[in-house]
Order: sequence, then C-alpha cells, then structure tokens
Amino acid sequence: QAMDIPIHEFPVRKNYTDSELALKFGKEKGFESFYLIGTGPRGETDHFLGNLFLLFKYPEAVAVLEKERIWG
Repeated sequence: QAMDIPIHEFPVRKNYTDSELALKFGKEKGFESFYLIGTGPRGETDHFLGNLFLLFKYPEAVAVLEKERIWG
C-alpha cells in the first residue's frame, strides 16, 4: 500500500476462485473486457480448468496462452 493501491483480502476458503474475484471486481468497476494471461495447461490443471470455465461465465474475457489468443 505504499502507493495508495488498495489491497483486497479474502479468506482462503471461499466460493470463488481468485480469477473470478478479479473479474467480478472489474465488472463492478465498469470494465468491459478482460484478458486472462498465462492460463494454459502447463501449470496446475485445476487452475487451467477453472479459468477455462470462467470463459463461459464471462464471455467478455479472453484467454491468452503463449502469446496466442486461445478463446474469446
């Protein structure tokens, strides 16, 4: 918070993933498009699948994997 940037903290056990919390926050602030970067299957499979399903729930989001647009 040294630069007056607000930090939003959430419990570890929650009903939304961190990515979905970010998308929800962005929508509440009026943003209309989102890029999910580095969401590919080379990382943790559960994170990849969670982000993949978010693309169906948030059609305004686009996933970018290794400099290529893979969905949206």
